[in-house]
Amino acid sequence: LTAITTAIGFFAIAYTNIPLIRQYGLTVGASVFIAWLCIICALPPLLILLPVPHARNWTEGRARWALHIMNHKKFIFSSVIAVSIFFLWQGRHLNWSARLFDDLPENQEARISTEFIDSKLGGMIPLNIVITANGETNAWNDFEKIQKLDILTTKIREKKSVGSAVGLSDFLRPIAKIQAHDLPNTRAATAEGIFLYTFAEKNPLNQFLTPEGDSTRIALRLQDIPAIDLAKLVEEIRVETKNIFPDLATTFI
Repeated sequence: LTAITTAIGFFAIAYTNIPLIRQYGLTVGASVFIAWLCIICALPPLLILLPVPHARNWTEGRARWALHIMNHKKFIFSSVIAVSIFFLWQGRHLNWSARLFDDLPENQEARISTEFIDSKLGGMIPLNIVITANGETNAWNDFEKIQKLDILTTKIREKKSVGSAVGLSDFLRPIAKIQAHDLPNTRAATAEGIFLYTFAEKNPLNQFLTPEGDSTRIALRLQDIPAIDLAKLVEEIRVETKNIFPDLATTFI
């Protein structure tokens, strides 16, 4: 029973999307069962080889320690209360926040750096939205999809606690403005803008568009907020993404 309950606890974290944690949960959960099997296999020969254990005489005696506690109950109760208050007072220095990057002392250089990045440089927590048009090659040459993508990126960017949001439309806008447009207004103009970036020594669109042109990515940086608020924010972004692209597959990484 102990092995089962322990293994279930570790197998539960195997459902996470983080490969390292998933592998850890599977490895430890399986190891618990292996250890249990080894012990069960070793017990019978050990019981045969070693003498049969017998309870010692003192186990049949009176539980004097319990009598001692009952005779000094006021002192023991007061001591437990005093120790609890002492540790409660000491616990005021502990970090009880649900945030990720505030576990360091306030004046520590690493915390100062993380707080500066979180507030001034676009956030500390990465989130990527991958939008895929299954089976449609060069789907993101469609200027209507680009316009919807820009609407989604703008809505996400305006949300509180979103430090930055960068998508494919942000790269196409400068090229469209040369032609006096905010965004490409034809499929040919969109394809031309994407093609022009291929002349760069390092094409930045490689991080935002797959070679087949069927998937694009919105790169987000979220600020360090409590876990409950962070989960609500991600769910809001998920709903808005699905509302704008109801027919496309979306993945949050």
